Order: sequence, then structure tokens, then C-alpha cells
Amino acid sequence: MSADYYAFCAIDQAVARTKNILIPVKRGVWLRLALIAFFVGGSFGGIETTWQENHSFPQNIPAIDPAGIGPELLTIVAAIIAFGLCYALISGIFQFIFFDAIRDDNIVIKQYFSREIGNGLRYFCFIFAISVIFFTLLAIPVALILSGGAPVGTGTFAQRASLVLGYVAYAMALGIPYLVLVLFTTDFVVPIMRLDNCGILAGWRRCFMLFRGRWSQAVVYTGMKILFLLVMGIIVGILVGIAAVLLGIPVFLLVAATGWAPIGIGPYTVLFAVYVSSVVFLGLLFSVPFITFFRCYSLYVLGGLNRAYAVFDSSTKTPRTGDNNNDAN
Repeated sequence: MSADYYAFCAIDQAVARTKNILIPVKRGVWLRLALIAFFVGGSFGGIETTWQENHSFPQNIPAIDPAGIGPELLTIVAAIIAFGLCYALISGIFQFIFFDAIRDDNIVIKQYFSREIGNGLRYFCFIFAISVIFFTLLAIPVALILSGGAPVGTGTFAQRASLVLGYVAYAMALGIPYLVLVLFTTDFVVPIMRLDNCGILAGWRRCFMLFRGRWSQAVVYTGMKILFLLVMGIIVGILVGIAAVLLGIPVFLLVAATGWAPIGIGPYTVLFAVYVSSVVFLGLLFSVPFITFFRCYSLYVLGGLNRAYAVFDSSTKTPRTGDNNNDAN
């Protein structure tokens, strides 16, 4: 049964390809892949969620007076938004750089960067558009409740629980299609765009045609990818936790040696920055084997769905329509 699904068949091939890329260990390759992991989604063990117990549902939400917000805060918020958008744009470019590097078995960045700016911009605009739609739909019920536009009962525990559960179900109904869209855009539409030299909507049409009539392939692949991501999150999270403790010991001893006396904001800030940067860097290195496997895995599945996209098959290295023009960019 498993042989019928490319999501199962591609596992051994992706593992072998990942070993060929990463072993023997080459410092430059691992460092460049760590930089790629920073932009394409290296994991540090999942998302930390803070739960705060509230014994009473807020009946009156104080209004926020925009006039009371200082210009400094607005500047900080604007800077954070601008940084986030720049990061998202660069992330889109790196999605295509990563594909080029894995396909060509040439783990470099500078060689591909300028060529992939246009594709990265298309990817960014698409993800930005569906993200705006998703978060807007997610915020509408909250806005209606807080504004009083949607009368709901919150007086009893049962009413509050039903309200929360209803919103969770609503968020999941929106979130699952959104995450699947992002997943398939990254794993399948990106290589289709690059190989066929087409836009993202055309890439999505061709991706849809690949799975039409065999949606079980998409379901199995999605399930396997989620499972792999969970395993990655657990393993990398454990490794990062161990690294954080080991690196934190000398930091703790150094601070304790000063008797916890303040030695100035500058030295403590530098020490903390070095510690956090080291932990993040190790987290990216720990993510390298996983992100490399994921990209090889999705490309093998794509090649199974259509041999024209089998980028690791030497028999398919003949140029496709548009390949020559794309390589000339």
C-alpha cells in the first residue's frame, strides 16, 4: 500500500540525497545552509505559548486613545513592521535560492540571489495576500465581540467556554487551509515556477493539475510533512535546550563571580546578546539536516507526480520550455 504513495517512496531517496549534501561535513556548506535556514524556516523546537489564567471574562474593554500613543512607540512599531516585511521578502527570495542550490548540488547564495528577486517578490506578494485575508477573517469575530456588534453571553462559565471553543473551531477551519496553501506553495509551486519560468498563479494551476484525481497523494504528503515537522521540532528543541543550558553555565558563573553587582548596562547587554546569538546560531545548525531533507523530500515527491519535474533524474536534464530564458536572467 505504501508503495502507491510518493510521500512514502521519497523518504529513502531524500535521506540519501541529504547525506550526500551534508557528508563529509564542509564548513562553508553548513554555514550557508544555516543562513538559508534562518530565512526559510529553521525550527527552534516549536512556538512557545504562554497561558494566563483569567477568572473573569472582561465585560468592558477600555478604548485605546490614539492621541495617547507617543511618537516613539509609533516609530518602534513602524520599524518592526518594516523589518518584518523586509524579512518576509528576503525569505521569499531564499525559497528559490534554496531550490536552486539543492537542484544544482551547489550550495551557494550570491550566485542565485539577483536571479531570484523577481520570483521571490511574487512569492512574497502571494503569501502576504493570503495572510492578510486569513488574519482579517480571524480578527473579525473578535472585533465584533469587543465592539458589541455581536451580542454574546459571557456571564456564566458555560457561555465563556462555548465562546472560546467556537472561536477555536473557527480559527482551525481557517487555519488549516491557510497552512496547506503555504505548505504547497513552498514545496511544489516554488519549484514549478522556477522550472517552467511561470508566475505564481500559473504555478498553482499546474500544481492543482498534478493532484487532480489523486487527492489522496496530497493528503498523505501533508500528513507526513506535519509528522516530520513535529519530529524536527522536538529534536531541535531538545538540542537547543541542552545547548542553552551548557552555554548558560559560564554566563551564570561569570555573573555570579561579580556578586550580582551591576557592571554597567553595556557589558551585560553584550554578554546577553552573545549568549542569545550563540544559541540561535546553534539552533540553525541543528536545523540544517532537517531543512535539507525537507526540500529534497518535496522535490522527490514532485518528481514522482510528474517525471518532467524530476530534477534529480539525469534523464530529465533536457531544457524545458522557458528554462533557457530563466537561466539567462
